[in-house]
Amino acid sequence: MKNTLSPSWTERFIPDLPREKDHRPPFRRDRGRILHSAAFRCLQAKTQIHAIGENDFYRTRLTHSLEVAQIGSSLVAQLKYAEAFSHLSKQLNWEQTELQKQLKGLLPSNDLIESLCFAHDIGHPPFGHGGEVALNFMMHQNGGFEGNAQTFRILTKLEPYTENAGMNLTRRTLLGVIKYPTILDTASPQYEYLPHLTQVDARYVKISDWKPGKGIFRDDLAMFHWLLQNLSENDRTLFTSVQKVRSNP
Repeated sequence: MKNTLSPSWTERFIPDLPREKDHRPPFRRDRGRILHSAAFRCLQAKTQIHAIGENDFYRTRLTHSLEVAQIGSSLVAQLKYAEAFSHLSKQLNWEQTELQKQLKGLLPSNDLIESLCFAHDIGHPPFGHGGEVALNFMMHQNGGFEGNAQTFRILTKLEPYTENAGMNLTRRTLLGVIKYPTILDTASPQYEYLPHLTQVDARYVKISDWKPGKGIFRDDLAMFHWLLQNLSENDRTLFTSVQKVRSNP
């Protein structure tokens, strides 16, 4: 049995037919839109890791994203080898060739995995997590700020490839970018006591109090619901459920 991707996963929010004689499959078109976007180029001005050694160089978010794409495509290539299924076939007591036939089709194409890797940090602000905390504090009356939420907003709204659907990427690519499928203002710890704050002085803010949770902006719920339309009700519930993890004492 060959696993094939349903055509609904290559749908775009705005129907977008390829140009005449355009040979590119949907995920290659996504890859091109991300790679040539202004938001992707802006990553070269955002530092990922500062140099710590005498002969070391600092990494920008752009350098990091290029490295992640190379590693991602290498991992997918490695998983396609028969050896990758050897241990799993013994564990499941399945014949290796049959298991490989069943699972290999579930692996993303090179175009898809590179699209996800190129886009994964596209919404992160300058100054690393310190910049994220500062923006979250400044925006606390308007839903807060978080880099992954901003990534989803750039891809689906802000990037001016279309008027109101951002880069208008395929449903499958957008699903791969969603790391935290919940609403930011319900996942951020400071929102539990925010209604009791009448005035917050920015000069005396504790950084640890304003580290954002993870999620998407409430204003982007309509696009998020469109994204999950292909899933069953049970899968949607499971995908968006949040479980609190008990911290170590």
